[in-house]
Amino acid sequence: MGFFNFFSRYVPTAPEKLEPAHQSMVDVMAAVSCADGEVTPDEYNVVLANIQDFVKVKEEVAELIVEKSFAILEQEHGVELLLARLKESTLDENERSGVYMSGYAVALLGQRGEEPSERELLERVAEILSLSKTQTHEIEEQCRQALSYTTEQG
Repeated sequence: MGFFNFFSRYVPTAPEKLEPAHQSMVDVMAAVSCADGEVTPDEYNVVLANIQDFVKVKEEVAELIVEKSFAILEQEHGVELLLARLKESTLDENERSGVYMSGYAVALLGQRGEEPSERELLERVAEILSLSKTQTHEIEEQCRQALSYTTEQG
């Protein structure tokens, strides 16, 4: 037992439970990145970077967190399982907007931009999050502006 405790300090582990907003963000970003049938490196990296930033963990731990959601997506009806988990989350207005924006950012960063399958999923996410068309339009505009600013600065 002593050896295991010593060793476990050096093996990254993901938190057993994330804050609802963070879990919802991971789930939505993972689902959107898989919606068109393939996860590009850009999509995966934006999911990973967001988790590192919001959960304040190292990359290895962020990878473990992200892989948990991707593992659910590999199950039969995986998207439905993640959306069911989103429905159960209690999020405030800012958190709902942040979850939607993170999913939309992943859709924009794919190789071909936003795909119809991603748009369909985002509409379902907006409905679950009780976001109006006006709200989603504003969030999407903010996201596009932020991404264009980032690419101009990079």
